[in-house]
Amino acid sequence: VLQGHQDSISAIRYLKDTKEIISSDLSGNLFKWDEEGNSLLILKKNAAIQAIFLSFDNKYLFYKTNEGKLSCIDLQDLKELWTCEVQASFIIPSESDNEKFYCFSNNTIFIYKKTELLKTQKFKYRFTAVEVNETANEIYCGDDKGKIFVFDLQSLQEKTVLSKHTSVISALKISPDKTKLASGDNQKLMFKTVNGLEINYVLE
Repeated sequence: VLQGHQDSISAIRYLKDTKEIISSDLSGNLFKWDEEGNSLLILKKNAAIQAIFLSFDNKYLFYKTNEGKLSCIDLQDLKELWTCEVQASFIIPSESDNEKFYCFSNNTIFIYKKTELLKTQKFKYRFTAVEVNETANEIYCGDDKGKIFVFDLQSLQEKTVLSKHTSVISALKISPDKTKLASGDNQKLMFKTVNGLEINYVLE
C-alpha cells in the first residue's frame, strides 16, 4: 500500500520505460512514486488537481486544476514551465510536439502551443468522447446522439460523419499503429479502419 495522499486521488499515470508512477489528488498534491513505494512531493497547489497528462516522450507533465488552469512541469528538474487558462473537458497532448496539446470543451476544439492558442472552432454538437490521430491528420469526436464526427487536424473542418451507433458515444480510442478506431456506446463496441471509417466488426 502506497501512502502519502491525504485526499481523494484524482489521476494516476505511468512513466514509460520506468516503474515510476505520477499521482494527483483533490488537495492539490502531485506525487512521484518509485517501484519500492518511496514518494516525492512534486508540487502542492491551493486548488484541486482534476487531471494529469504526460507528453509522448514522458519529459513533461500537464496538470489541470478545478480553477480551469492548465500547467506544464519539466519532469527532469521538476520546474513549472508555464500556466494558461483552459476550459476543457478533454485534453490530449501532441505525440509530435511536446509543447502542443488539443483541448475539447462540450462543443469546441482548441489547439494550443504552450500558452498560445493556435486555432479554435465551435460546433453545434455536444462532444462526449474525443481522440486525435496525428498520423492520419484527423480528430474524432463522438456526440450524445451516437455520431462520430471526423475533422481535419489542420483546418478543423468536418470531413465526414459516422452514424452507426444508436446511443451516446462514451469512448473513442485509436490503435497503436493509427490505422483503426474503436468506439463504444452503452451497448456496442465498434472497430473501424481509419481510411474511410469502414466498420470491421461490432461487439454487443
